[in-house]
Amino acid sequence: MKPDPLQSNPKPKKLTLIFFIFLGFWLIFLILWLGKSYHPPVRSQAPTITSNQTSFQDSEEWMSIYVNNQKIGYAQTSKRRSSQGYIITQDLFLRLTALGVPRQMRLSLTSTLTSDFQLKTFTSKMISGYLDFSIQGVVDGLRLRLTSDLLGQPQSSDLTLKEPIHLPLTLPYQVFQARLKPGEQAVFSLFDPLIMAPSPVTITAGPTESVTLEDEVRPAQRFEMFFLGNKMKVWVDSQGRVVKEEGMMGFRLVHSKPESARRLDNSTGPDLAAEMAIKVDNPPDPKKIKTLTLRLSPTPERIPQIKGRQSVQGNRITITRENLSSGDTYHLPYSKGDLGSYLTDHPALTLKEPRLQKALKEALGQEKKAQRAAVRLNNWVYGVIKKQPTLSLPRAVEILSHRQGDCNEHATLLLALLRAAGIPSRMALGVTLLRDHFYYHAWVEAYLGHSWISLDPTFNQVPADVSHLKLAEGLEEGLVSLLPIIGKLNIEVESAY
Repeated sequence: MKPDPLQSNPKPKKLTLIFFIFLGFWLIFLILWLGKSYHPPVRSQAPTITSNQTSFQDSEEWMSIYVNNQKIGYAQTSKRRSSQGYIITQDLFLRLTALGVPRQMRLSLTSTLTSDFQLKTFTSKMISGYLDFSIQGVVDGLRLRLTSDLLGQPQSSDLTLKEPIHLPLTLPYQVFQARLKPGEQAVFSLFDPLIMAPSPVTITAGPTESVTLEDEVRPAQRFEMFFLGNKMKVWVDSQGRVVKEEGMMGFRLVHSKPESARRLDNSTGPDLAAEMAIKVDNPPDPKKIKTLTLRLSPTPERIPQIKGRQSVQGNRITITRENLSSGDTYHLPYSKGDLGSYLTDHPALTLKEPRLQKALKEALGQEKKAQRAAVRLNNWVYGVIKKQPTLSLPRAVEILSHRQGDCNEHATLLLALLRAAGIPSRMALGVTLLRDHFYYHAWVEAYLGHSWISLDPTFNQVPADVSHLKLAEGLEEGLVSLLPIIGKLNIEVESAY
């Protein structure tokens, strides 16, 4: 008997953690990127910064970077005066580990600013593994001209601004110059270059405290930042220098001497994927169940409802494995016109790029039925991508070139191929179960006729097993929406059958 072509290949019996989830790497990068990206200025609630206030002297500062008291890197920030204002540069190095696999990342930022820290130009660059990404910005009045380069592929765009923009690197200086008193607040709009949309950041001034650094105790004023449901703290001394930062997921930066900051031992450091995993006491075997009910605490603000798969009642979520029916399909491409947003292109997808079109033809062959096409594409991505934890900005063309990655690369490439084939599809983000932990994960959902069906190219599952709990949706915006719950979410298995 021939195997049913609608069924995906069985999941291997021996799955190791290396096959699993490295969404945590992406979240780490996102947090760091957001921390070093650029801002529109303070809104009306915040004090106005004028150019005749304190002028900062040239300086160079070093910070050691820790996660849960284990050192993972360092940052160097220099500021020097120019004839028109300031030039600020920052270089950051991280050595990360996920499930025993070491990875390194370098971020650099150079910016030119006016005397009151208005942004004029910036250049940011990230190097991690095979990833080599840079973005440049030039401010012309209320227009921001952006040019990016990803492995030799330039892109450009113009953004219309409602107000001048600033770099968060200058945020402590602005707050320092404004002389915020304890209890006073300022509201900023954080401009995220990943999703090209602002998110509010509230700054609350605290008292001056004695801050213990690596080799001294220094007085500094504490400021608390509230961003996407998370609280971060920054201490600024009397000269406007940041001496300490405490961020999400146990991240901590401390002012250091250069030789101390650069010194890294031979340890692998904390395992970030394991740090973010969620322990569960009575784990079922996802391969043996069709329905799973979970209780979450605290309850996330918005948990997606998926007809036929995921139902939500408060903090109680029931996930049911979808049924594939040979009659639930259509002829490619999807043409009803009601799901156009799930067929659109994106800089990470580049649907018309010749290399992607060539891969689509190779993977799809002559298949014209949506359901069979989706299974073929899922199988193909699973087979051609080497399972390798990667710290990167997933882009379909680069994934095809290097053919390695974690769940982000698998899901991004499958998403691109599905949309290029004319199948409405979307990125799903959440957690899935391995042994006795839920790990953060990314997979894809495709509209195959009458409903959305989950596809997991990392594990070659169609539909995905019921331990796939969807918490967010979308490319960059989905990742941003996960930030408030990372490190806080608890999951209890209520029933499994």
